Amino acid sequence: MTYVLTGFVLLLALHIARRLGWATDLPRRARWGVGAATLAIAAWAGLSGGFARGADNAAALRLWTFPGLVVLGFLWYLLLGLWVTGLLSLVLRVVDRGRPRPMAGGVSRRVRWVRGLTAVSLVAAVVVTGYGRWMSERPRITEHSYVSAQLPAEFDGLRVAFLSDVHVGPAIDGGFLARVVAQVNDARPDLIVLGGDFVDGSVTTLAGDVEPLRNLRATYGVVAVSGNHEFYSGAAEWLAYWRTLGITVLDNDAVVITRGTASIDVIGVNDRSGEPPHVEDLQAALRKLESSYQVRVGDTARFRLLAAHQPRQALTGDNLAARSGIDLQLSGHTHGGQMWPFMYLVPLQQPVVSGWKTIGGVDVLTSRGVGGWGPPLRVGADPEVLLVTLRRG
Repeated sequence: MTYVLTGFVLLLALHIARRLGWATDLPRRARWGVGAATLAIAAWAGLSGGFARGADNAAALRLWTFPGLVVLGFLWYLLLGLWVTGLLSLVLRVVDRGRPRPMAGGVSRRVRWVRGLTAVSLVAAVVVTGYGRWMSERPRITEHSYVSAQLPAEFDGLRVAFLSDVHVGPAIDGGFLARVVAQVNDARPDLIVLGGDFVDGSVTTLAGDVEPLRNLRATYGVVAVSGNHEFYSGAAEWLAYWRTLGITVLDNDAVVITRGTASIDVIGVNDRSGEPPHVEDLQAALRKLESSYQVRVGDTARFRLLAAHQPRQALTGDNLAARSGIDLQLSGHTHGGQMWPFMYLVPLQQPVVSGWKTIGGVDVLTSRGVGGWGPPLRVGADPEVLLVTLRRG
């Protein structure tokens, strides 16, 4: 996968090099220098993420991978600017057809415009990349309320924090996670739900970086479900490690929270990309709810909260979630698109980009997540931790 990504990045780099060196009509030696430098930088950026996954010393390797992934984001925004420049160049080529060519050594109007817009594209890419880095370091608490007639009066005002998509690995370290943990604790939630995609690498490499999760504090504890990136990184090992941190892993499982004489159900399923024995199985989670807590699965008058990494998991099994009385599903996975304009592609794979949507009869709240995959940038999709206050309606 690393080499496929790098090959794709190099193909884009060839186009960038052509726009920078040849379209601007630079002298022959300069254009070849620009081309070689662009390809070298692109190769570094393309290889950065993949090589960190199997590293023994993630901290040391981040010195190489982190800037490489930032550069990858810069190349993307530079490419967007150069596409706009190329479009204008094509228009000017058509408009100037038939005009006298400049004297020997002169520069045409089209080339002057291309040079100017190329310079603007370079500056704009630097500015957008810097802004994206700045935003990525500033996740915020986003507060929501959810009203349900099924919620017992004793649970009115219960605060649930939902934290997902940290992606500790090539560009994100334990220091960032520790700051997010402190932010969540400061919000004083009653229950914390971890929504998956916390890692990009093995337990051996990243256990120390994930250790801050041990410090999460909530009245009713911390529960977690897997995301697709846990399965790229050794899901069985990660789920076992989370348990050593005092986290209740909902591996197609459920817990019942009690206040006074009332109770609610908190259910969690594995990610849709899960592999045996950790495949997604809501039916198994419901059976465990019935066997462990003697809660009747068919009792749809109970309030039920489902944690599932992907929003589209609300549609699993012929609307099983809705038929089982799930009131609210908390999900992540989409990053809200993370970097403009990718949010416009998310609907090709998910029914919602971020925020609220009723999917298959289930109310789903989707988080933009706190970290990021690939370039550690956030442009047009601010990072967030959800804080949901449950209200009886």
